Amino acid sequence: MRKDTTKNYTESRPWGIYENLLESGICKVKKITVKPKQRLSYQYHNKRSEHWVVVQGKAKITLDGKISTFVQNDYIYIKAGSK
Repeated sequence: MRKDTTKNYTESRPWGIYENLLESGICKVKKITVKPKQRLSYQYHNKRSEHWVVVQGKAKITLDGKISTFVQNDYIYIKAGSK
C-alpha cells in the first residue's frame, strides 16, 4: 500500500491560484480558484485523467473543442489525451 504524502502549498497565477492539498504515488488533489473572466490554458495530459468538481459559481469548459457550462456540484471527467 502506498502512503499518501501531504505537500500543502499555494501558487499564484495570472488567472487565480491553486492549492496543492494532497500528493501521492497514485493521485494529486488540488483546489483551483479562477478569477472572474479569467481562464486556464487549453491543455492535455497523455498519461493522466482528471476529475473536476465545480464547488462554487459557474465554469465554462472547452473539452475536445466542445464548450459546456457547469454549475455548483457538477462533475467533469477528463480522460487522458483529451484537450
